[in-house]
Amino acid sequence: MRNFLIGLGMGVVAGSMIAPASGDETRARIRGKAEEILDGARGRANWIRQNAGMLGDVVHSLRKPSRRTESDSGSRARESRAEELESGWGKRLNTISREELLQVYGIGPVLADKILQNRPYSRPEEVVERGILPQSTFEKLRETLGRKSA
Repeated sequence: MRNFLIGLGMGVVAGSMIAPASGDETRARIRGKAEEILDGARGRANWIRQNAGMLGDVVHSLRKPSRRTESDSGSRARESRAEELESGWGKRLNTISREELLQVYGIGPVLADKILQNRPYSRPEEVVERGILPQSTFEKLRETLGRKSA
């Protein structure tokens, strides 16, 4: 017990000598840092509140081009679909044979089987929209079928 008390006493003396500040000082520093962090957060929240309109405009402007692109691509797709259906290749996509698909550059056995398994298509673009063909291969398919139906 005596050794314990001696060790405890030495620890208290050493801790007092090494400790940078008293408990009150340490608590005051912690409180100060917490207030700095809270003030920074309040400042950011105020900035967001003040600039919310601007931020909303930025978000809105970022969304508008994609909508325009969608509507533009939608009208282009409708025009393209009308041309394809007039040319007959759009209808052929639901009736084309595996062998004919394999003749298209970029379409191998796996893609040909995917095209056949996912029939019928209401529009030729569905093969791209459903992720069956990449756009470049779809263009090759359009060229090939367009020539054969003409």
